[in-house]
Amino acid sequence: VMVSRVVVLKWNASTGGQFRIEATTDLRVWTNLPVVISEPCAGMFQVTLPAEDGGSRFYRLRRL
Repeated sequence: VMVSRVVVLKWNASTGGQFRIEATTDLRVWTNLPVVISEPCAGMFQVTLPAEDGGSRFYRLRRL
């Protein structure tokens, strides 16, 4: 049985905001993730990312 694991990030901000999601495993080197950020309702944003197997992965949100 294949289990699909994902990470869902949700946040509130001003309607129409533009953001970038970055990820790291060491909190030193951050990589931009090519993701589509949705705004399902005014001012509420979310993105769904595949979960990484093994180890920790950290995410940060940057307003553009």
